[in-house]
Amino acid sequence: MICKNIIPQGIVKNPGFRVKITVIAPNKEAYWNVAAVRLIAEPELLKTHAEHIFFPLEKSMRQHLPSTPPNTPDHILEFIQAKVMSVDSHANVLTYLKLNDSGTSNNGNDFFCHTVSYDKLILATGASSSSPAFKLNGSSELTKAALRELQQSTKNASSICIVGAGGVGVELAGELGYKYGFQKKILLYSAFDGTLERLKHRIADEAIHKLKNLGVETVTNARAISAYKEKKPIVGTRINTTSLASQPESDEALQPPLSPTFGEDLESRHTRFSLPAPKKPFLRSKFSHDNLSLRTMSTNTTTPSSPLRNNSASSGRSVTSDSSSVISASSNPRTVVAFENGYKESFDCYIPTTGNIPNSSYLPHSCLDNNGYVITDPYLRMAHNNPHRNIYVYGDLVSGGSQTIADLSDNQKQTFRATLLHDVLGPANDSESGEYPLRRYKPSSITYYVPISRKGGVGQTIHGFQIPGFVVSLVKGKHFRLNESKNFLLK
Repeated sequence: MICKNIIPQGIVKNPGFRVKITVIAPNKEAYWNVAAVRLIAEPELLKTHAEHIFFPLEKSMRQHLPSTPPNTPDHILEFIQAKVMSVDSHANVLTYLKLNDSGTSNNGNDFFCHTVSYDKLILATGASSSSPAFKLNGSSELTKAALRELQQSTKNASSICIVGAGGVGVELAGELGYKYGFQKKILLYSAFDGTLERLKHRIADEAIHKLKNLGVETVTNARAISAYKEKKPIVGTRINTTSLASQPESDEALQPPLSPTFGEDLESRHTRFSLPAPKKPFLRSKFSHDNLSLRTMSTNTTTPSSPLRNNSASSGRSVTSDSSSVISASSNPRTVVAFENGYKESFDCYIPTTGNIPNSSYLPHSCLDNNGYVITDPYLRMAHNNPHRNIYVYGDLVSGGSQTIADLSDNQKQTFRATLLHDVLGPANDSESGEYPLRRYKPSSITYYVPISRKGGVGQTIHGFQIPGFVVSLVKGKHFRLNESKNFLLK
């Protein structure tokens, strides 16, 4: 926007107009995260459509930087891979710490913070998601690694837990259900009585029904409070009292134990067992959670028992001499998800898709709302602790924004452009008329498209009307708008 709009108009007004742009970000690339759920289900897209998913920031900005006449100074663009640590709005100074692609300092010299002065400061640090696969929580390399990890873990898993039934959670459940059908146990957990909180109940209920047809089970009113790796099963040795009675009289008589490969005696004296699991409380949901059985943390099959019954007589402990099951459990520990009502269950693959956390830790609390987003005036200037009125906020960081592509491109972008033109080229006083008029930011109602696999999905118009599934598939579900990504990220 600055390269394509602000600078050209500045040159028209003053041929000698020149700018220096310093971009500070932990990532070198922009990321089309709209397609994240499709990338997890279809890993090959990272190769076949790479140019539509990740975009080099510096290269893209330089392409739009206007050229200058011969023998005149050029515009300056500097890119710094770093994390912003603080902003001194009175001195117009920003402090940052240099990073590399792994999210750490490059060397000993970069252990210390650096500073840069500014005339205008644009805050577009956005928000972090529960997994870097869904947003750029750091460098783009971390996001790519998270995508590859989820691709592999969902492929290898027998059971998949998705926590969070907003748009991302429902879309991901649909993608995995479409790919694996009823081959895997896929559960979607919602903290409230339904899914897709921003949609009407009738439309959201249809999403649950569509997921069920894909083999995805939805559990409502189940708020997850923690998740942790299951402890490795203990490999124990039960003492054989018979062998103790015939111990050798001297150390010289001791022989190294036979391995299971070359002798069966040692194997026959070992029994492997796993710790018992806590009892499983009873849960209900609209569809398929009326009957639940107790499943233990053991990798062995046990007899189901009622969660309402005292099972102290038959604990979750299971005994086996099959070493392969123990080795498998040890090398790939499952994740235990604990819920607010005491319910716990372990899964091969756990994917959190709950809400975002604003990246605003470098700002004073006086600038933020109760959720950590930056409070702005109607023109997207930071409202508090901005004595020179030269700090602007853009994107997910804006308090009261809807955090959607539509709001960013249709509402914020227009207001932000008008404000920068007014403050850089226009009069000193705020005016919504004249050569560079200001424009108020008004978050509007959004049309929602929630694909549930390639087969369709659910949607709702600005006025609350339901959108047919085939339209949702056509608009978003077919390619997750990969063919449009450049229009949004590079313009």
